[in-house]
Parts: sequence; structure tokens; C-alpha cells
Amino acid sequence: MGFHSPRFFVLLLMAAAFFFIAKGKRLWVLAIFDALFYLNAGILDLLLLFGAAAVTFFSGIRSRGPRKKAWALLGVTANLLNLAFFKYYHFILGNVSRLIPVPDMLLKMNPILPIGISFYTFQLVSYLVDVYRDEVPPCRSFLLFWVYISFFGQVIAGPIMRASDFIPQVERTERYTFDLGRIKSGVALFTVGLVKKLVFADTLAPFVDTFFARAADLSSIDLWIAGYLFAFQIYFDFSAYSDMALGIGTVFGYELAKNFDSPYVSQNPPEFWRRWHITLSTWIRDYLYIPLGGSRRGFARGIFNVVIAMTISGLWHGAAWNFVLWGLYHGLLSAAHRIWRNILGNRSFARKLAGFPFPLFNSLVFMQFTVVGWILFRMRDLETLFRAVRKMLTFSDLTYGPHVWYYVILVSGLYILHLIEYFVRRNAHSLSSFWDNNVPAPIKGLVYAGIVFVLCVFLRPKENAFIYFKF
Repeated sequence: MGFHSPRFFVLLLMAAAFFFIAKGKRLWVLAIFDALFYLNAGILDLLLLFGAAAVTFFSGIRSRGPRKKAWALLGVTANLLNLAFFKYYHFILGNVSRLIPVPDMLLKMNPILPIGISFYTFQLVSYLVDVYRDEVPPCRSFLLFWVYISFFGQVIAGPIMRASDFIPQVERTERYTFDLGRIKSGVALFTVGLVKKLVFADTLAPFVDTFFARAADLSSIDLWIAGYLFAFQIYFDFSAYSDMALGIGTVFGYELAKNFDSPYVSQNPPEFWRRWHITLSTWIRDYLYIPLGGSRRGFARGIFNVVIAMTISGLWHGAAWNFVLWGLYHGLLSAAHRIWRNILGNRSFARKLAGFPFPLFNSLVFMQFTVVGWILFRMRDLETLFRAVRKMLTFSDLTYGPHVWYYVILVSGLYILHLIEYFVRRNAHSLSSFWDNNVPAPIKGLVYAGIVFVLCVFLRPKENAFIYFKF
């Protein structure tokens, strides 16, 4: 059930109505509606989520007693095996079968990927690790824990919430009072996400699909155009979900973690990962990169660790070699940036690069590296992928038609729009204050009516699922 579907609007309105009416029972209201929302994916999916939550809940409690390490390890292993079976079964067996014979019975098994399993698994693992490290106390109420892990605003595609950030908010649920200003903020965030999804992501989708359907025959220039279009499609699509999740959380009194911060203004790999899928990036840093040793064991080991961490991050996105290559590619970019930064040090040339207009230039240059990465992410066939990247980097086929200028203008417009979003995010408080205090009510009404009209125009009979629902 997508956030942009009529069924979800009905569920959201019903959940909000019961939530504010049923004082003293609000956790039960959310628990029930969380289950109803996830039930839309299927009863087996719901039972699997419930089982994973139950195992993690009891493992967390036991992680504070004798044999705490064994219980924490049991819970983490159970969750990771669950993810490995449903997400990587065919990927693992398919590659093993190329080396040794595998019974056909095993190859014919077809586990169906439960929606959102990658997100809630990482959230469950982080909870157990934090409890084991004594960074958070174990949750003693399964009702509270269920709302923490299954909140319908973020269970399917994040953000990946830490127990230390979210559980205390869930504990305050019954004390939350109706706040019209907060409701308006939540609706505004939700609407921004809805516009991103319907007007931009879903409008770009047919163009992207058309380009990649004939990827093997595309010229160098067409491949760059396809990469740019997909870069903006996936950004608008995933950040739309995240904005809508933040809006839903705000309505119910929860402050969910920000997952995107205008990533295409990034000047280098570390900045990109501080702006793109922020909660996954910090998860990889805190629960993989730092435990591997981070940069504490020397420069070379730090580079090795970042490459390993980013490669695993790529595999998290999907059970296919192109995702592994995408993660490895970003790991190598991060390693190259570290080496470059180490060579430059604090030289005056390096300091000059940080001054205007170099940041804009750096952002435009790094954007090209990002686009090449999105080609790796989008193409599944490795032979076509390698041929495409070679064409892009060597410009070996410069044929193009009159349509190119249309797409150049489109991509330029999308990037300018991204810069406008960056400016709005940086000045959100002052702009919001100006809107509330200085814009006449009739003009506000016209703007709101215009937004509703645009959304109605872009509504489609067929609902396009969010891209990250696949992960």
C-alpha cells in the first residue's frame, strides 16, 4: 500500500481520528493500524515481521542478564539469517551452483521478498547491538516495542530509526496533545512528498524505462541522459517517501530522522553519503565501518574498511552483482577522495578549492561521478552495463538526434529545481514564518487549490510503487 494510494489516505485518516479520540489507548490504536497497514503486504509478511520483533524483543531483555553476549548474538544472527534467506537465497545458490552442483529442488525454491525487510532488519539489529553495548535499556513492553518497529510511517522504506531516538518518543505517545500547528506541518511535509512522487518521480519513470529498455543500443550521449534522468527519478521517488514519512510521524507527535538533504549539491563522496539515505549511511558507519576498525588502525586499513563497508551497503540494496559493483564503486570513490585529501593536506591550493565558485564547480564534477554510479545501480545485465559505462567514459559513440536538446533542458531544469530545494531547506524557518505572517489568506488559498489541482492532474489509474519498496 503506497502512501499515494486512496486506501492509504483512508487508513491514515482513520488512524489519526482514533488516535486523538482514544486517549490512554493510543499505543493500542497505533499497534492495530500498524498491523493493518503491513497486513496489506500479506498475512505471511505480517507474521514474519511479528516473529522477528518477538525474537528481538526477548533477546533484548536477555541481553542484560547472564550470557548477554550469547543472547545478543542469537537475536542478531536470527535477524540476519531471516534477511539472507528471503533476500539472498537465489543470489547465493545461483552463484554457488556455478562452482558445485546444487540439487534442483533447492534451486526451484522461490522465497518471496517481504516488503521492507531490509529496513526493519537493520533497525532490529541496531536495537540489539545498542542494548548489548548498554547504550539503551531493553524495552520491557512488547506493545511499545511493536509500535517502535512497525510504525506504518516508516516500516517499509525507512528512515532506519535508532532505539535511543525513537523509543523515548513512543513512550511519550499517551502524553501527546492535539497541536494544530504540528498537524499543519505534518500535512505540509506529506504534501511535498506527494508532489515529488506524483509530479516528478512518476512523470520521469516512463522516460527512464524507455531509455533503459534499449540500453544496449544507446549512444554515449543518450546513456548520459538516461543516467541523469534516473538520478533525479530515484531521488524524487525516495525522498518523496521520506518526506511523507516525516509528515506522518509529525502528525502523530513523532520526529523521524531526516533521510535526505539535497544530495546532488555534494562536492565529494563523504558529503554525498551525509546527504543521501542518511540513516543507512550512519548505520553502516556505526555498526560496520567503526567495528571493522574505522580509521583507527592506520590510513591503509581505513581505506580498506571504507571500501568493504560501502560494498556491503551496495549488497544491502539488492541481491545482484550490479548492486555490489555500485557499492564497490562508491567505496573506491571514497578511498580515492581520502588519498587525494591526504596528499593535499592543508595546502593553500586545497583551501582555495573550498571558496566560491569552486564549491559549485566541485558539485557539478562530482555529479558526473554520481550519474555513472546510477548506471551501475539501474542495469542488471553486466555485459550491457560494462559496455554502457565504457561508452559513457570514452564517448565512443557521439551520435544524437534533435531530442537531445529537449532532455538537456529537462535535466538542467531538474538540477536548478534541486538547487532551489537546497535553498528552501536552508531557509525553511524564515520562509515558513514569512508565509504564515506576510502572505494574505486569499493567496494562500489559491496556492493550496493549485497544489490540489496539480495532484489531481498527475494522479494515475495505475499506482507506481516506490522504488525502494524493492529493498
